[in-house]
Amino acid sequence: MPNIPIVFNNDNFDNLLQIGTVVAIEENGINHPKLNIILDISNGYISVASVFINSGIDPSRISSAESRALQLPITPDECPFLDHDSFVDCSRIHDKSYSEYRNVVINSMSKRKGVISNTLLQTIFEKVRQSTNISPKQKKKFKTLFP
Repeated sequence: MPNIPIVFNNDNFDNLLQIGTVVAIEENGINHPKLNIILDISNGYISVASVFINSGIDPSRISSAESRALQLPITPDECPFLDHDSFVDCSRIHDKSYSEYRNVVINSMSKRKGVISNTLLQTIFEKVRQSTNISPKQKKKFKTLFP
């Protein structure tokens, strides 16, 4: 059976990319797509704040007690798109263009992995807000994450 292309209009597309959506995106220097949880979308759909989901904690990058405390364990029971226990890195946010997420999902709907629960999202928000790695500029830009 041939693949039927999905045609998006702006309204239904914006429903696919919302706060709490998990998308697999290519990252420089990493040989596989990284799972990102969208935490905020700036006014006008310009930028997205996200956090990475990692399969483990890299001790060379997460070495301080503060950074380790900001690694949130998650399980496939909480997030059915996961194959194994993982960690949400709440020690920093990643700022990418909304259009990059949009293009990834338009080109491959399988890159959109699902949406996390509101409870988990609120826990991630709390942890991210504790991080000292987030610049005042980022805090000002993402008003839902940093009200």
